[in-house]
Amino acid sequence: MLRWHRRPGDAPTLGELVAALGGRLVRCRRSHVVSSLGPTDAPEPVSLAPLWHERSVADVGTCRAAVLLADAAFAARIADAAADRGLGLWIHPRPRRALRGVLERLYEPREAWDEAEPPRAAGAAWV
Repeated sequence: MLRWHRRPGDAPTLGELVAALGGRLVRCRRSHVVSSLGPTDAPEPVSLAPLWHERSVADVGTCRAAVLLADAAFAARIADAAADRGLGLWIHPRPRRALRGVLERLYEPREAWDEAEPPRAAGAAWV
């Protein structure tokens, strides 16, 4: 296992990521810089939350991210809730693959990690 750290330098904009990884933005300004990942991250200047599981629908109501990454079917289900919260959508046919691409652009492996693997939450998926 490797420990990952943020890459030095400027983070890519959401528009750059979408152009490189595919999909389309809905209700998003392409100039936003992606600063963090995860539904509980602070939204300044922009955080990205991957959503692709049925249980994630409830998370939209408490999500503090600015942009949600989902496939088209899932995005259609959460569109109203996202609009009510002023959240943008990044719609991608393979959201897990897109998330892996985002992680590879934001983070880099630094050193091996020999500790025990952290516990996984039920339903969690590695990317």
